[in-house]
Amino acid sequence: MVLRRCVWLVSVALAGCASAAPPVTCPEPEVQAASPPTPRVAAADPDGAPVNAETGAKTPEEALLRLLRAERTDKAWLAKSFADAVPASKLDAIVAQMRASLGALTGLEKTEGGFVAIFEKGRVPTKITIDASGRITSLWFSAPELTVAPPLDATLAQIRRLPGKTSVLVLTDGKTAAEHAADAPLAVGSAFKLAVLAALREQIDGKKLAWDRVVTLRPEDKSLPTGILQSFPDGAPLTVHTLAALMIAQSDNTATDALIHLLGRAAVERHAPGNTPLLTTRELFVLKTQQNAALLERFRAADPAGRRAMRDELRKTPLPSLEAYAHDGPRALDVEWVFTARDLCTLLEKTKDLPVARLNPGLASPKEWDVIAYKGGSEPGILNLSTWAERGGRRHCIVATWNHTEPLDEARFYELYRALLAGARAERQGR
Repeated sequence: MVLRRCVWLVSVALAGCASAAPPVTCPEPEVQAASPPTPRVAAADPDGAPVNAETGAKTPEEALLRLLRAERTDKAWLAKSFADAVPASKLDAIVAQMRASLGALTGLEKTEGGFVAIFEKGRVPTKITIDASGRITSLWFSAPELTVAPPLDATLAQIRRLPGKTSVLVLTDGKTAAEHAADAPLAVGSAFKLAVLAALREQIDGKKLAWDRVVTLRPEDKSLPTGILQSFPDGAPLTVHTLAALMIAQSDNTATDALIHLLGRAAVERHAPGNTPLLTTRELFVLKTQQNAALLERFRAADPAGRRAMRDELRKTPLPSLEAYAHDGPRALDVEWVFTARDLCTLLEKTKDLPVARLNPGLASPKEWDVIAYKGGSEPGILNLSTWAERGGRRHCIVATWNHTEPLDEARFYELYRALLAGARAERQGR
């Protein structure tokens, strides 16, 4: 559950018309693989001729190489509509971050749909368009693919230096490859949905439920986005499998609440230590809306029995609008779903072989792993990324969580998590 504007550095679209979406929940990050590259490498300066900044580039390759190699972006390289939406200073910051993480640019590979920028330590799939004058009209960078894996210990040291509270666990074949505060309970946002999936599996294995059972969508199931089911009509028939698939692939909050009501909270709480009583996503939205501050304080002050007694009141409290829910920064991190990194690895191990658990690969590339099961969570002040990945008969669990009372540097956290994934691959390869 992502309670902020939908912007992911995982797939940064720097188009000329940036979206101004309201603060809503977003699907967890999913890497889209670039088209297979052809072996051709573009020349650094086609025809060996320098290009005048004011006349623009001759080709998209030329425009991209110039941008990635320049110390500073010249505004004359950008179409006005693009420059208005994405200033040259913003491009400079993005390119500087690439260089800091990946080293110097060594060339470009052309692909069917664009290019792959090749750096000393990684590759970045990208797309670019130019106008008739050779000025950039759109630019898109995907997630970097690290080709030189940093040591896990080095990445762990950088995560420790982040402000606030962090937790990391990397397991390989059940043994600890790296850990930092792995038993510290932290807020994990929508990653709690792994506990719902584990409880669902338990009931399906016990023949209490079946994947093809039809469930009727009720008004009390409906929550705020992420997801699509909040817009479905009351009474819509949905299978258990559909609910589970939407909960994991899109982090659909309404699907999640429908499953919690179907399974019973006690069944989910058995897989969610430290989360008694378990909150639905709707209840969390109600409690964390600023207009319900008095309700939040009463909930905070209550013991578990008192919190359970408030469920009827929470159910009767109107669901806030997205606009009413919007706020500037982290709020009430103590009223949340709390798990340790080790808890999440346990839940991933229980659910990793379910097809619905493998619908969203998160930041792990399907090109690099045989099996990926993923769930993450994001709210203001909360980030979690939890991945089960297998390759060559070896099994890895990579979990990282960050909590802070100030806004988080999400791009930095994703960069460090990708480094953990690369480090796990290096462990696999025996490097």
